[in-house]
Amino acid sequence: MITATSEHFLSYSHWFESVIQEDVILCGTSALEILGMFNGLIDEKNIDVYALRQGIYDNIRYHIVDTFESIEIQKIRNIRFTSFTQTVNDMLSGLYNTDECALIEALANYYCMHGDSFDGLYIKKENISAFESIKDSAIEYYSEG
Repeated sequence: MITATSEHFLSYSHWFESVIQEDVILCGTSALEILGMFNGLIDEKNIDVYALRQGIYDNIRYHIVDTFESIEIQKIRNIRFTSFTQTVNDMLSGLYNTDECALIEALANYYCMHGDSFDGLYIKKENISAFESIKDSAIEYYSEG
């Protein structure tokens, strides 16, 4: 069974609010979409979540965790999702199959929104190398050329 796709909704938050009925936390690309840091894909079908157990939907990628306690969470209405810093570090660490294009776009948006700087973005020590490998792509993402 799959959920409705994003094409049936005006925004990602409406889509997520409609289809997420389980005890989960949006993560990865899905968190970037609800945070407005990644424009997403047309007719998006897949949703990334942290969950305590496997759910029933085939198009939801359940990343099983023992507990939600160590996850930095934000909430809009009834939708829980990882914070931007948590999401970036999770994606950099390769905990799951990372959408590098989504991550670069999100970092580019952060960079532009913070006066051409990554100041304030905490990157874990173990993720510095991965961050350094894509940082220039994010900086150049919106440059003309």
